[in-house]
Amino acid sequence: MGSIAPEKKRMNQFVERIKQNISWPKAIMWIGILVVLSAPAIKGWRVYQAATSLQTRIESLQGHAENGLSGLNAEYIEGEIIGMRADAVNLNQEITPLLPYLNWLTWVPRAGELIPVLPELLRLLDSGTAIAADLGVEMLPVLPILQDDSVELIDKSPQILAVIDQADPSLETTALLWPSMYADLNTVLNNPAARDALPWQLRQQLPTLEPLLPLVSQGIETVRILPEVAALDGRRSYLIVGQNSDELRATGGFLSMTMAVGVENGRLRGNYISDANVIDNFLEKPYGDPPIAMREFIGIDLFLFRDSNYWPDFPTSGRKMMDFYTYGTGVELDGIFAIDIRFISRLIGAIGPIQVPESDIVLTNDNTLDILEQAWSQGLDIGGVSRKDFLGNIAAGLINHLQSDSFEPNIGELAFILDESVRDKSLQVFIDSPEEKEAFAKMGVNGRITYGQGEDILLLLANNVGVNKSNRWVESELGYSVELHDDNTATAEVVSTWRHLGPPPAEETSFCSTDDFSYKPGSQYATMTLACNWNHIRLYAPQNASLTRSGSYPVGAAEMRSETAWDGETRQLDNDLPGFSVFENLMLIPIGETKSFSAEYDLPQVVTPISNGEHIYRLNLIRQSGVYPYPPTTINITLPQGSRLVTSSIEPVNISGDTISFSTVLRENQLLEIVFDSGTNTN
Repeated sequence: MGSIAPEKKRMNQFVERIKQNISWPKAIMWIGILVVLSAPAIKGWRVYQAATSLQTRIESLQGHAENGLSGLNAEYIEGEIIGMRADAVNLNQEITPLLPYLNWLTWVPRAGELIPVLPELLRLLDSGTAIAADLGVEMLPVLPILQDDSVELIDKSPQILAVIDQADPSLETTALLWPSMYADLNTVLNNPAARDALPWQLRQQLPTLEPLLPLVSQGIETVRILPEVAALDGRRSYLIVGQNSDELRATGGFLSMTMAVGVENGRLRGNYISDANVIDNFLEKPYGDPPIAMREFIGIDLFLFRDSNYWPDFPTSGRKMMDFYTYGTGVELDGIFAIDIRFISRLIGAIGPIQVPESDIVLTNDNTLDILEQAWSQGLDIGGVSRKDFLGNIAAGLINHLQSDSFEPNIGELAFILDESVRDKSLQVFIDSPEEKEAFAKMGVNGRITYGQGEDILLLLANNVGVNKSNRWVESELGYSVELHDDNTATAEVVSTWRHLGPPPAEETSFCSTDDFSYKPGSQYATMTLACNWNHIRLYAPQNASLTRSGSYPVGAAEMRSETAWDGETRQLDNDLPGFSVFENLMLIPIGETKSFSAEYDLPQVVTPISNGEHIYRLNLIRQSGVYPYPPTTINITLPQGSRLVTSSIEPVNISGDTISFSTVLRENQLLEIVFDSGTNTN
């Protein structure tokens, strides 16, 4: 005790000297300095704690996921997600006020390289954990449903759909948050230094994750409409139509087979396969006249189901197909799905192989085309069963595979396939419900042909009216030249070239005769492709466009099924699709030959003034479903004299004087938008 007293005395003396030599204002200043100096340490400690806690929770969830589906615990996952959200909120609160002062730390290895994108990273952390704490927790009830081995997978679907339906408000919130999140992600990933500074675990996943990012919005919308489409609280009937693009028609191909599918309370309730040629009940019911081109070019007198996909606007043709199906069979429909062979092949490649019941055939991506060609051949049995029964077996095999407990889809691969198929229109959907119409419009699935006021549109449509499969051998390319005028109107020229690459017959003959029009018992599919191509051309332009010149393509009566010669002159249609000017003609393309169609026409106002002498021109390039290979397309735009290009949505391949040239491949609908300065700035 005695040794403490002298030390206490010396401490008191030290304090007294401080009191005598430091005024109170100085004391306050020093206290402030100490607080300021200690604040970063305190704040840094809090940031460290929150970051460490967040990282620990992430690693904990990663470790938990290694247990597999059966080992996952929903309550544990929910606790970790809520904890992650709290850590993220703490990190944002601590770091956000310091953002203006952190630029001087950019020299710090790796961590400093993230500072330029730190605002985006913080927003992503905040939005991501908010979604996890909201939508993620809402979806956790799906986990015990999937873990219940006592219930077949197909019987779990109503429960899963009910969870999705309950989570719709959270899905809507996620849909609203995603565009800003996507923008922040692009900012981060497009910064090379920041990208390299990301944790290596995340960098390893980027090649898989990055291509999926543009598909997230479509994925959210798809999940949101699933309960409605699956008739969670009722019953619906859908029609699936198979389109054969080797006999090209407006929405993708000749209607070959149909499958009516019923769903009720989230469950599949049977299906019925039928040949498209036997849908109509024209022996007992009256049918109307076909479009005039079908009568003149094919020689048909009745408008029937098999020809009802006459219009390129899928909602228009979809409604017509549904009406014909109901009229012929009495089955009311709620929607229609149109698919072609490429979609089927892609789907089987992603989820297969598929064992076809009652046969030794296994469908894969490599053999699907050949097997289906055999099924479409006339009078040919496949595996000992009829064409109709075999296609029914394929459908049954596909459904059985999708419903089996062993089915483990690669969600990413399926997403890519669906996106590709929607874009090139090998999959098109029309459901007559306001909610689904809106959702499908957002996703671009509905196949609607549209353009905005004051915009240009180009769709060159080819219909095979030869009753054969010759489009297997036909390739095309498209050229469009437009000259913009000072009054915002324009003149346009379309040149489309078709090449028939089919092998010529062994013997010289007039093989563009009407003999090619009739199927014969036992015909092989390959034989049906070796015919001339009767190409019914329709050119869709903005309303009030007027034809000024076109080539002439006469076809003799001996080469027409209607036995009436075609004069070859392009004519304008008045009642094809509302809101469009439509020009049509017929072109006969013999095997081994190349033919070109051309037309010139005046356009109404297709240029819109913006401000300060700047104008905008938008061209909607519309892909026709079923055209394979994808057609190369060249666009030449001539600006008004003295104008200057400002921006373009597609990179030009050449600029020569006032003419700007573009080259693309029409895999999907595209919008070409250019802004130009006319040199008439009024300011």
